[in-house]
Amino acid sequence: MVLIVAAFAIFQVEGALPVMRANAAMNQVVSQMRIAREMAVAQRRSVEVKFIGTNQIQLERLN
Repeated sequence: MVLIVAAFAIFQVEGALPVMRANAAMNQVVSQMRIAREMAVAQRRSVEVKFIGTNQIQLERLN
């Protein structure tokens, strides 16, 4: 009985991992966008958000 419950728990965790990774990535993007906005307001300059490849975000202040 314990093994059956453990097996169900493993299947549920495996199914949740992609969702957890997607949520973490979304949170990072939202965080970088907030930082860019705060920089732009504080420095009274435009800030460009660049998505480099599939796993990098770069913020660049424009003059």
